[in-house]
Amino acid sequence: MPAERIAMHNIKELLRLKYDCALSHERIARALSISKGVVTKYVKAAEASGVGWAELAAADEARLRVLLGATPRPRGAAVGYRMPDLAGVHQGLKRKNVTLALLWEEYVVHGHDS
Repeated sequence: MPAERIAMHNIKELLRLKYDCALSHERIARALSISKGVVTKYVKAAEASGVGWAELAAADEARLRVLLGATPRPRGAAVGYRMPDLAGVHQGLKRKNVTLALLWEEYVVHGHDS
């Protein structure tokens, strides 16, 4: 099950609780009803940005996304995936003694550029 996305205003609140209120990750997680892992992820991202809390607090949502490296990927965008040649697969399956598993093995062993 994919992780639920946390809203940017909740990320800003998370960082405020961390830096202004000095709460533990556990208390922040309980206050915002998120996991400690999510808290840790965004605190580390804030630290990695090299920007202080004052600038993070003043940033709008778009700037905060950029600073934390949380730019969303467009819906349905696949990373590093190219659709196989389905017409070629269909033709290959018409040949005698050819299975989908055999075509897949050829595809993997001999590369997908052919």
